[in-house]
Amino acid sequence: MSALPRLAVGAVQPLADINFLVWGLLDLLRSEEIEVQHFLSRACFCSRKGGLGSQCSGSRHLDSWLMDRDRCRAMLWNGVQEAGFALVEGRFPTAYTAAERDAELALTEDCGGCRPIAWGGRLDTLCDWLDLPRVAVFDVSLGDCCHGVLGRGHYDAVLLDRYQDDHDYFTWQTNLEALHGVPVIGGMPAAPAMRKALAEARGAVAAMFSPGELAQEFARRSDLNRLLALSCRHDYPWCELPPPEPRERAPIRIAMAYDDVFNCYFPDSIDGLESLGAKVIDFSPLKDDALPEDIDVVYFGCGHPERFAERLVANQCMMQALRNFARRGGRIYAEGGGFAYLCQSIRPDAEHEYPMVGIFPALARWKRSAGAPRPVEVTLTRDAWLASPGTKLRAYRNESWDFIPQAPQVALLGELGHEHDMLTSYQAIGSRLHLHFAALPGFLRNFLHPRCAHVAR
Repeated sequence: MSALPRLAVGAVQPLADINFLVWGLLDLLRSEEIEVQHFLSRACFCSRKGGLGSQCSGSRHLDSWLMDRDRCRAMLWNGVQEAGFALVEGRFPTAYTAAERDAELALTEDCGGCRPIAWGGRLDTLCDWLDLPRVAVFDVSLGDCCHGVLGRGHYDAVLLDRYQDDHDYFTWQTNLEALHGVPVIGGMPAAPAMRKALAEARGAVAAMFSPGELAQEFARRSDLNRLLALSCRHDYPWCELPPPEPRERAPIRIAMAYDDVFNCYFPDSIDGLESLGAKVIDFSPLKDDALPEDIDVVYFGCGHPERFAERLVANQCMMQALRNFARRGGRIYAEGGGFAYLCQSIRPDAEHEYPMVGIFPALARWKRSAGAPRPVEVTLTRDAWLASPGTKLRAYRNESWDFIPQAPQVALLGELGHEHDMLTSYQAIGSRLHLHFAALPGFLRNFLHPRCAHVAR
């Protein structure tokens, strides 16, 4: 056992957006010189990273859908070694929409009541596994009809969001504590101008507000001492991940695309590659005219090539370098937006289409109004350097892209509806699924020790 201050902060209403409140809490902790490691309770990429750039060292992910209890415990412990406080953000089950609850119920019944939730990792499961104090965020703007989401005894504390003034805060505090017996220990005011600025911005919170500005808003009615006392309630039942395998004498060199276009990676995946002896080297498909020298693998995470299509097309030197690398048998792995970039062309809207690298003979079509990433469980049916046939994968599927074949494709998945979710060409693998490699240790090892697989063309 070891001391580790930690909290789970989650929405309890389906329409609540708690980002602004969480950013305020992170800023307050940081202003008190408490180093925080922020975790999300689902390993899928969020649309805005504001809280990450200014308040902590980068968001990490815990996920009860992808990982078992011991791996979640170890990843939390290892993730906070350079911080002194763990904050896990998510949604409690009362915040699922009706569609999510119906889908979960249907799949659970179909599988004899033993299948995990259809909508991915659960914050309440992480609370059980990691002994996290449960702090509910209650959005007062959603009205009296939402009182029922605060079941007596389900939560350790409540934070109010979007209260108008001191009178509004104390009225809600009195009513909720009397009705549900759970202490209200702080919250975030409505602050409409600040919220509007954040809603319209794509950048980090650091670019929007000065240090301590959000902390000042959160601290108006919040009792930080009670929050800290709650976070230290119990010791942490930690366990460590298995020790890393011996490093190779000549480390595998992985070129990782990282710039304004491609920047969605799980930090634990990169840490895992480096712990196994890989040397990860950044490059920019937007600015560089060649790949790094003497590389073994090219790794593309997700991103937004639809926003930079014209500038990507202008860099023909990089596109040709990637084609040559693939034709020589070089290994490439690409997810989401990275997969789209390696396709024959992308279509960001109904009026425009841009030629891309062309390793995969497919059209990547961007869907502006796509839903959230969807958890899926699939099985590989063909051999590939990353995994063998029969390997089962749990992942989140990127719903923002459709991949439309323009020629016969070599698919790695056989399930109906997933035929174009993972394709291979030469030794390149393109995936619509976001894989958290730290939850798939076999995949990490195969980056360094590739399996012998048929080269697909």
